Amino acid sequence: MAFRYIAVVYTDPNPFTERPPAFVAPDLSLQFHTNRLAVWANAPAIVFQHQDQAGVILGTLFERATPTQVVETLTQSSSERILASAGRDLFDDYWGGYIALLSLRGDTRIEVLRDPSGALPCLFFATPHAVWLASDIDILVSISGLAPQIDYTGLARHLFAADLRSPRTALVGVRDLLAGQCLRLPERQITDLWSPWAHALHVDDRPRDQLAEDLKHTLEGCVSGWASRFQHVWLSLSGGLDSSILACALGRSPTHTTCVTLSTADPDGDERTYARLAASSQGLALQEEVHSFADIDIERSTSAHLPRPSQYPFAQSANRLKWAASQQFGVDAYFSGVGGDNVFCHLRSASPLVDRFRARGHWSDLWATLTDICRLTGCSYGEALRHAARRQLRASPRYDWRGVAGFLSKAAIDEIGDTLYHPWLEAPSQALPGKAAHIAHLTRIQGTIDGFPRHWPPDINPLLSQPLVELCLGIPTWRWCEGGRDRSVARRAFEADLPEAVIHRTSKGTPNVFAFEIVERNRARLRALLRDGHLARAGPIDVEAVDRVLTPAHVMTAPDHILLLGLSEAEAWITHWQSVGHTTKPPRQEDTPRNETPPDSRAGPP
Repeated sequence: MAFRYIAVVYTDPNPFTERPPAFVAPDLSLQFHTNRLAVWANAPAIVFQHQDQAGVILGTLFERATPTQVVETLTQSSSERILASAGRDLFDDYWGGYIALLSLRGDTRIEVLRDPSGALPCLFFATPHAVWLASDIDILVSISGLAPQIDYTGLARHLFAADLRSPRTALVGVRDLLAGQCLRLPERQITDLWSPWAHALHVDDRPRDQLAEDLKHTLEGCVSGWASRFQHVWLSLSGGLDSSILACALGRSPTHTTCVTLSTADPDGDERTYARLAASSQGLALQEEVHSFADIDIERSTSAHLPRPSQYPFAQSANRLKWAASQQFGVDAYFSGVGGDNVFCHLRSASPLVDRFRARGHWSDLWATLTDICRLTGCSYGEALRHAARRQLRASPRYDWRGVAGFLSKAAIDEIGDTLYHPWLEAPSQALPGKAAHIAHLTRIQGTIDGFPRHWPPDINPLLSQPLVELCLGIPTWRWCEGGRDRSVARRAFEADLPEAVIHRTSKGTPNVFAFEIVERNRARLRALLRDGHLARAGPIDVEAVDRVLTPAHVMTAPDHILLLGLSEAEAWITHWQSVGHTTKPPRQEDTPRNETPPDSRAGPP
């Protein structure tokens, strides 16, 4: 089972001087408490203190050392440094998937930190007398007294930009502490303690072999650390570069690893040939499975355990297999290469040329990068130069994030506004535009990594580990496309360990046809569901547009099928939470935390 926790911080400094409140939570036990803070979790926590200050770390913590070691207790000197720095030393000296709660200044101030990888969620909900924090919405609802109500503006914002994680969820009053942030209580102020820009402004332009060697060493250390936490790992292996690199690292680990490749009946979604090559090269067993339409029910929510409808119906097929593996084979963690494209700077643009020009590259260097871009993208030299010139002339290096209007109504889009904010997108004036795009890709993946049910074995994404991310942020964008190959540094790092067909692979499998078929098989049900459902009544969607594309005569085209499946998931998710809301009594809710978005943001209140 994944790590679960719930904590309560009371406004009154003496709410339970003798003992914290009790509640029914069979799998949780009290790990830590002060006069105003209490923390329960389903696994031991790291508790530490110094004089009148104390703290607790929930989740998994590793030392920044070789070999990677799991931290179970802190030394006195480490405790003092962490408390004296209000937690900032945690981000410098350790990494992992954790939440830290610190009782400072004699218990008058509580600080809650979420690690920069975002591996462990931190949802929170405020009432007049307390703030509740939890790993998942189910435990927050069952224990805090929260009565879930749909926030349709928050839901529309999510549908408009699902891959740009917002502190605002789609449930009224439920907030999301973003990766690398700190929530200060009782003020309820949020600050950013970790920024990718601290690692992206310095250009680490060492020889490519040195960069590749460092990447391999760091990646293997991160994978080894995560693997040491489990007995039996189930690796999702497509045979693409990212998952194959993970197979390589796991193949050297003592942890038992089983690979699985999930195919569709259509050749575009069948990657078994590459998966077999990758698995056999590392001596790993490969389980081959096929997506099944029998697993799909568009009226059953795949995201019922989340505060947003963040998944799609076609995930039900993979979820059935994952759950069966945990029950039948004792799998206690699911590993995947999710985030590889993002961390390894998979850009297909002229930005690396602009970056190298601004970094005062020699003309021969600029010509080499121009050639790499043209080989990678297939564009002409003239096209690449025109795109680079346009990017060079833009005043700001900031990445221009665009939402997807899809089938949202004009009123919903107007309410959302056209400014989409995330602290990582705020590029310093001296930033390189290609690095801004790299960081935007890292931001994008944050919306997809914490969506698994907490009563399942955890999803582990080792490629998003903090040491690896920080290393890759420092590698200039032009190094990532050298030789006309995307993710070039990662390919070079593992080219001696993987089959040539895998290390040079550029194709990518997709369940796209499977998703199309789900829509076609359910066209009539989808039309009725969306034309007369919650979204139609509440107003976030353009009902006429939805009805038009779902008429029998309409020829479906991309990306309408994915957008429609997203709406069907939202409908099922709303149905679930409305049924839960009817069985609970709503407490009075507090205002939203301060400092979540800049004053000029028009993305709706956070």
